[in-house]
Amino acid sequence: MRYIVWALRIILFLLVLLFALKNTDPVTVRFFGDYTFAGVPLIVVLLLAFIVGALFAWLVSIPTRLRKTREVGRLKGEVERLNRDVNDTRHSLEALRAEELRLRSNTSPTGTALQTPARETAVGL
Repeated sequence: MRYIVWALRIILFLLVLLFALKNTDPVTVRFFGDYTFAGVPLIVVLLLAFIVGALFAWLVSIPTRLRKTREVGRLKGEVERLNRDVNDTRHSLEALRAEELRLRSNTSPTGTALQTPARETAVGL
């Protein structure tokens, strides 16, 4: 996805550049009040407008990127915590299985090994 975005950016930049190269006539740029620049090539005005727009878009995207970075960090922490919980549960399960085997291997007071009830199977149904 990142490559597609960069490809679109490059294509957009090239389109703006080609448009600007076709429009090199000098223009007069008027700002607020009495600020004017006469004889500025249109290519310069277009490229500056493009750069200012790209910079503005980048600045506007900063809060979203920061929020997503914090969210990724929080989710990574949660994944680590859940992995620790899974490992703790596995260790507890192994300990319980070992305890079960130890209890099953103990002998009963009569001297015979404890028997577990046999599982009934359905034969010939």
